[in-house]
Amino acid sequence: FHADDVFATAMLSLIAEDITVKRGGEEDIPETGEWIVFDVGGGKLDHHTPENKENNGTHPNTDIPYASCGLVWREYYEEILKEENCPERYVDSVYQKMEKSLILGIDAADNGFNPIKNATEQMPNLTSDQQKELIAQGNTAFTLTQVIKDFNPTWESDRDPDEAFMDAVSFAKDIFLNRLDSIIDA
Repeated sequence: FHADDVFATAMLSLIAEDITVKRGGEEDIPETGEWIVFDVGGGKLDHHTPENKENNGTHPNTDIPYASCGLVWREYYEEILKEENCPERYVDSVYQKMEKSLILGIDAADNGFNPIKNATEQMPNLTSDQQKELIAQGNTAFTLTQVIKDFNPTWESDRDPDEAFMDAVSFAKDIFLNRLDSIIDA
């Protein structure tokens, strides 16, 4: 599992009274009941198909494509913020600040988008060596995406992947709520 689906689940858990997570591929999508399907299935919260990538576009004022984290945030942010008692007059501001400070990085990493590399490509006067140096300086090995990835059981582990996923969701939920509180209280 990746940070985008972990954070998407964490956000959805804030607005659902009872949440059951069913992880799998398109063949595992339940045909009955009320489900929010994301990161698979070709629906509006899936970012994997070429058609959906085109339809979803990029985060506003960026070249960063949406991943499931950003798609869930874009679709449900008003409900999430209402549930977390965000004053209505701050909703748009909180949406933008959360988008810039947390959501964009998760979606960029999931899509393999490197903002520094993208920016240096827009600078025709940089030499190849300068471009490589800037990209190298901007890369950090230990990111939030990596922290979430480390919840995945190793190949030799007996740990249940679904249990590990839910542990990652709990961790992500704490990060999300702490970030949200910091933004609202600023």
